[in-house]
Amino acid sequence: MPGKGGNPKGTTYTVKLNDIVQAKICAALRAGSFMGPAAASAGISLRLVEIWRRRGRKAGRGVYHDFAVAVDLALGEAEVGLV
Repeated sequence: MPGKGGNPKGTTYTVKLNDIVQAKICAALRAGSFMGPAAASAGISLRLVEIWRRRGRKAGRGVYHDFAVAVDLALGEAEVGLV
């Protein structure tokens, strides 16, 4: 029987943060998308984006930190573009 999100119970999928995923999310955000649809455009959940951003803010450096900074920058660029 499928679990939440259509996954069979007990099945987990590992999605790794990489340049492609980050670029898709940031491009969607720059275009004015909300975070949930931006995450979906990269094939991941909003929850996972939030986890990665939280991890990045705590890390101070590394791939998750770079992701958090890139997302914050994309959000800022989108906001400026709307003004």
